[in-house]
Amino acid sequence: REFRTTSFAFAVFESEADRDAAVEKLTDGFEYRGAKVGLRNVECEPGSVSWQNMGLSDWSRRRRVFIGVKTILLAIGCWGLLVYLPYMQAVQSLDYTMSEQEPAGASVYVMMLLLMLGNVALYFLCGIVAEKSGFRYQEHRETAYIVYYAGALLVCIILDTYVAGSISYRAAISVRTRLGDGQLLSSISDPKAIFDSYPVQKAMGFQLWTYVFPSTFLLPYMAEPFVLIYLPYHLMAKVVSTNPLLVGWRAERAMSIFIPYDLGRYADILANVTLTTLVFFVPAGYVHKVLVALFFSHTVIYFWDHYRVLRLVPNFTMALPTVDTFATVMSVVPCGVIAAAIFYRGNCARGSYCYTGPTSGFFTLCFIVFGSHCLLHIVALRKVAPRLSRKAPHKPTALTYAEVAKYTPATWFNVNPAWCIRSQHLYKHNPFTKIYVPGLEHTLKANPSIGQHFEDRMAKPEVYR
Repeated sequence: REFRTTSFAFAVFESEADRDAAVEKLTDGFEYRGAKVGLRNVECEPGSVSWQNMGLSDWSRRRRVFIGVKTILLAIGCWGLLVYLPYMQAVQSLDYTMSEQEPAGASVYVMMLLLMLGNVALYFLCGIVAEKSGFRYQEHRETAYIVYYAGALLVCIILDTYVAGSISYRAAISVRTRLGDGQLLSSISDPKAIFDSYPVQKAMGFQLWTYVFPSTFLLPYMAEPFVLIYLPYHLMAKVVSTNPLLVGWRAERAMSIFIPYDLGRYADILANVTLTTLVFFVPAGYVHKVLVALFFSHTVIYFWDHYRVLRLVPNFTMALPTVDTFATVMSVVPCGVIAAAIFYRGNCARGSYCYTGPTSGFFTLCFIVFGSHCLLHIVALRKVAPRLSRKAPHKPTALTYAEVAKYTPATWFNVNPAWCIRSQHLYKHNPFTKIYVPGLEHTLKANPSIGQHFEDRMAKPEVYR
């Protein structure tokens, strides 16, 4: 009785028609104990509600999001200072006069390892930050996770591109590379002229190819089965077999394979496609290689995710299109890069425009093209696309709550820990509402008087031969 309640409450109606009628009738709300109470339709499912976060205020949630963003940026900065900076200094100190212009051998494998470890570390860090941000619904948590993860990957791509460009330029001037007119590359001060020179373009293409395949496109996803399934399973098997205190539900919890369902693959695909669009800034000989590598890697990712979701993920509930809608909006980034690449490559081409102003002005125009395309793309998605789509009118179902709850183990009552405690200790229901745990549906007992209609028998143990 001394619990502090939140300002939110979920009301369960007998049918969808009753709910719609109540929302329509109470449009302006009503007074209750001197407070204004509003009623609105919530398009979510019980399994997607994060009950532990319902008591957080909007200010607390914004504060957590701000702290999470600072944590991610700090982690990227530490990774750059402690890992990338020493690596770049070590590679730039190599003697390229007796070798190829592109770094090769051990330095390439070191870069592959750094990229794979960096992606895996970002995966876990962004997941922890999204969980700690305190969102009320899993769909919003997944959307924030995509924002964190995609933003972190894009920042890393920018840093990695700078590192690759610096290494390529250092390798080119180390061997006293000359241009077609005999001029030394080291004597050129114009950034655009340096980037457009064939030696730097060739080295940048090699660096991009080494960066994307297999370091970014394939290796992190091939490591997932071992990092997320094989190692946790076998380590916890050793722990459970040697610890006599881990019995019953504790042993079950310990042996649960650590592979929750998340939608971070949206961010992975966005980062991979964005990296692919950068190939249009380097020699055309790398275009087909990168595109083939992207197709092959994403085919492997598709089959892995197909197996992972169907065979390894315990359960998941996604009732809102928030994640998919936001991911569609984020697709403006690779499309904007393609628009900027077309503008960059079209400069002074045969029969095209030719910018003769300062280099800073040309790069500014490239950013304007990128930003303008992103803006127009978002406007088209928000304003034009909905007018071209046909949305079928919603027809309320004729099924009642009792009919649906009879075959659905997770309800608005047994997924709420606070209600389960009150049902057992405060209201003394018999049988009381037990908390819903995936895989233990047979422990639920029906009690129609408190909204519990599901009841099942324990499944027979499977015998493997």
